[in-house]
Amino acid sequence: RSDWEGHLWFGTTLCEEPELANERAILLNNLGDILFQQGDMAGAAGIHATISGMGLQGPARLIEISATIRAIDGLLYQNQPQKARLLFEEFTHALPQMNLPEDAAIMARAHSHFIEGVLLRYDGRLHEALHCMTGGIELLQPVTQLPPGILAELYRLRGLTAWSLGQYLQAKQDLRQATAIYRQQHDLFSVSLASGNLGLVYWSQSQLNRAERITRYSLRVARQVGADLQEIAQTGNLGLVYLSKGWCRRAKKLFDRQISKARENIVTSEQQRGQDNRALALFHLGQPQQALHHLEARLDGTDNPVSQGDIYLTLSRCYNSLGDRPRALLAAEQGLHISHQTHSVPLQIVALRVLAECRPGQAVSLLEDALALARERRRGLDVAACLLMLGHHRRDASLWERGRRILQNYEADAWLQGKSLLEPPHVIAIS
Repeated sequence: RSDWEGHLWFGTTLCEEPELANERAILLNNLGDILFQQGDMAGAAGIHATISGMGLQGPARLIEISATIRAIDGLLYQNQPQKARLLFEEFTHALPQMNLPEDAAIMARAHSHFIEGVLLRYDGRLHEALHCMTGGIELLQPVTQLPPGILAELYRLRGLTAWSLGQYLQAKQDLRQATAIYRQQHDLFSVSLASGNLGLVYWSQSQLNRAERITRYSLRVARQVGADLQEIAQTGNLGLVYLSKGWCRRAKKLFDRQISKARENIVTSEQQRGQDNRALALFHLGQPQQALHHLEARLDGTDNPVSQGDIYLTLSRCYNSLGDRPRALLAAEQGLHISHQTHSVPLQIVALRVLAECRPGQAVSLLEDALALARERRRGLDVAACLLMLGHHRRDASLWERGRRILQNYEADAWLQGKSLLEPPHVIAIS
């Protein structure tokens, strides 16, 4: 890592003459990528400011656009969406005045679609985000001299958005496409990054062993190349895999590690994600009061509706376990409301499950709705949880047995320890 950083800094000093401005911008942009992946958001932002002030002309303006995208990403990682939107507005106002050649102008407009899509995804407007990103990819179809890495990154980002919506088939297609392009370019780091994203899709569909294998690979590469940002994210993702298996103590240790490293690198979004998941682990470890302390404070601290939805649902379970039924019901209803607002099917599934815990008289109907959606999206843990709870409410041992076998198949039968048809487990509920 430090070797590459040193070489790039040295290269930029060799290209200080005005006629070598484009070469200098390319080197600076590569350096910005390295600083960003190291988690040095301030350093990457400084690189963006330098490139923006260089007065690049013609196709070289695409380098400035690339740096702008990274700067907006960095602001979102630091939970500064307002600044990110302002930077995007500046970019869109400048776009018509760039006087780019035709292919470069198309690439610039496509990037604009994707920046807007990333911002829409952050706001929880997932369908609009996916539509925006699809428009960006379609714009690039006629471009003949398209750098492969650009298209791969666009597929990767669209795949993540499809994953957020619960459109897992689309997500897998896009992420595999991105991985294939990166592999053709012999870009090991980007292969591991896209693979790590694919691991999230497998996790969502309860293919936990496959998700663990891919996440461990991505984490190993991140450590080898010193990509702190990816290491932080994949540490948290591995914690989610363990938590889904019911290995709550091991998961909490990983979330603690994620939080510590994110705090050290000032990656606010990952720090908060780790804290939210740590609170979920605390609930499952029988410490709902400690979980409440964090979650109640977090509700006003996130602009991301899907994250808010998950927080409300964990809060509902904490309130319920502490005997505060009215607040538990309100929180569960709010989680379901957000799932409808954002069109997030995964959030809707877990919201129906949690709401069933708050409305015993309607539990069977709510669980049947959740079960139908979970089967449609192939979310195995949710299917198992619904069957176990339906078995409990109907006193039907065959439903309980079907749920138990599913958990066993996913190596997630730790949830069943000490539990029975009369006292079912609180299987993890997270979108």
